[in-house]
This record gives sequence, structure tokens and C-alpha cells, in this order.
Amino acid sequence: RKTATILFADMTGFTALSERMDPEEMDGLMNRLFGSFESIIRTHGGTVEKYIGDALVAVFGVPELHEDDPQRAIGAALSFLGREDGCRAAKTECVEASFRVGIHTGLVATGTRGEFDVVTGHAMAIAQRLQAEAEPGGILVSEAVKLHCDRDFDFSGPFELRAKGKKDLIQAWAVSGVSQGALKEAGPLVAGALVGEKAVGAA
Repeated sequence: RKTATILFADMTGFTALSERMDPEEMDGLMNRLFGSFESIIRTHGGTVEKYIGDALVAVFGVPELHEDDPQRAIGAALSFLGREDGCRAAKTECVEASFRVGIHTGLVATGTRGEFDVVTGHAMAIAQRLQAEAEPGGILVSEAVKLHCDRDFDFSGPFELRAKGKKDLIQAWAVSGVSQGALKEAGPLVAGALVGEKAVGAA
């Protein structure tokens, strides 16, 4: 039993995109997108726990726990979702694909299932519910994540969501970006670089 931060990301418009593309081209696209996301997650100290079709589940805090795992998860999501802004600035071709992201911090159980290491618990379901309600290209986080990250990021909300099997409503917050206070403290760095550097430096 551990407290971990779960990042659930799902690609929007997958069915429509796959109808327009050759299966091999679609496979190559998915490999590039998820390969990029997985690299960013590892850089921020997280691990990819599983893929579910066109969705990715990452865990921060398993196997290695950090005090700033919620910040690392948001930082990874912002870095990945900001990739299109970066390629537009560089005037290179951008992939027409966006993701919704949900992030929650809660209690999980770790173990093995067959030959695979797995993470289970209701925290997974909450992260998935947050993802389902996020805007395309957006990040929704739970109250638990926001409380950890108030000084580092700006949020809008709250929004009330209901999760299957959960009696109480979920208080959700949308991530607006890195807070101006955090940017001033760290110096003149762009948001993605700031978040990534803080996360790596805190390891």
C-alpha cells in the first residue's frame, strides 16, 4: 500500500483519425506519440504502468517515492501537451492529435499479475474519470493534487464530478499553467523547461 500519483491520458478523435489513415501509418503515429510521452514521463521521475488501446496510465511514486510527485505528474503532462506549440514555433509539421489528461493522488496497492508489475486501487478510477471530463488538450486534477501544487501551478474551478462507485462528488480543477510566482522564483525560463528542471533537480 502506497500513496502515489496517477496520470491517465487518452487520445481524442482516435477513431476518426484511424479511419483516415493506413493501419501501418496509424501504428507509426501512435508509437511516435506514446514514445514521446513515455520519455517525458521518465524524465519527470514517473513510470508507464500500462497502455489501454489509445490511452496511457503512468504512476509517480512507484517504485520510487518523491515528495513532489504531483508536481512531476503535472509537469510531464504540460510538457507533452505543449509539444504542438513547440513545433509550430519551429515551423515544423505537427501531428493532428490531442489528449485529455486526468491526475489524482491517492492510495494504491502494488503487486504482480502474471509476469507484470501492476498498480491497483480506486485512485485509478478517479484519474480516469477526471480524464474523461477534461477538455481536449487539457488537464483536470483532483483536490488532493491541487493542494500539493497550489504554489507551482495556476488552476481554474472547482468542478464537481461523480465517479462510478463513489458516493461523494469529486472536486476537480483545471490546470491553467505554471504560476507566475513559481516562474519569478526560478528565473526567466519557459514553463516547460521550468517544470522539467524542477522535477529532475528534486530527485
